[in-house]
Amino acid sequence: ELAIEFDLSAVLVTLGERGCFYYVQGQTGVVPAFSVEAVDTTGSGDAFVAGILHKVLEHDFPITQWNRVEMEESVLFANAVGGLASTKKGGIPAMPSLDEVNQLLQTGRLRFSDEV
Repeated sequence: ELAIEFDLSAVLVTLGERGCFYYVQGQTGVVPAFSVEAVDTTGSGDAFVAGILHKVLEHDFPITQWNRVEMEESVLFANAVGGLASTKKGGIPAMPSLDEVNQLLQTGRLRFSDEV
């Protein structure tokens, strides 16, 4: 609805432990969150945005040109960054390294939710 009302090409809505809803050029989906032990959510949203921006720079073409696989892999990466940031106290000190993110992507449990 937001995308139509404001003529947006892309919308990402973080849903905390329920993952992230995305809308890009008419495609929609929900990418699950990782099951982590949250300690402090300060900076988790910023970390999520950093994860998406990392993927935008890595792809080197606009998010509006991503296919569904690229979109879902990128949002999953951002979910990992945001989730890891919640496992430590503070904002900046909690930001995970790329190695920590990749480890969670390889070994982490996803939290699937029926409610979105």
